[in-house]
Amino acid sequence: MMKKILIGWILDGKAGGVDKYILDLYEEIHGKYAHVDFMSNLPAGELAEKVKKNGSRWFTAPSLFHLSGQYHAVKNAVKENRYDAVYFNYSTSIGWAAVKGARDGGAAHVIVHAHSSGFCATDRFKETVTRAVHYLCRPFTVKYTTDFISCSDKAA
Repeated sequence: MMKKILIGWILDGKAGGVDKYILDLYEEIHGKYAHVDFMSNLPAGELAEKVKKNGSRWFTAPSLFHLSGQYHAVKNAVKENRYDAVYFNYSTSIGWAAVKGARDGGAAHVIVHAHSSGFCATDRFKETVTRAVHYLCRPFTVKYTTDFISCSDKAA
């Protein structure tokens, strides 16, 4: 039986390196090794239509600013579709509620792939706040993640 994977958060497929990485992974495994669906906080657009043609589903969830809504969207999607794994691509630990939702929804594997080795913002205050929130949320991300991947030791 083919495994089912939910990938979150992809943007529009044009947003840069992380989106390209996710789409390359999708092309490599979808239909061969696993059935892959996507979750994003962006509404369905051109990318969603493309993956739907391949038999994948596109789920829209609230943004990181709506942790409760994001938690419930992920939990319900995992529970209803019985995903074996949920794969998150993050630059910060702020998305911990979605990780918890995947675990509470019943995913056997909740994978967090860290892509960022630091915080860079033009506004020093914003950078400081983002860093502080990241460190406050990190214990929750660690608690609900089953498998960790990073692009580098520093990103880990």
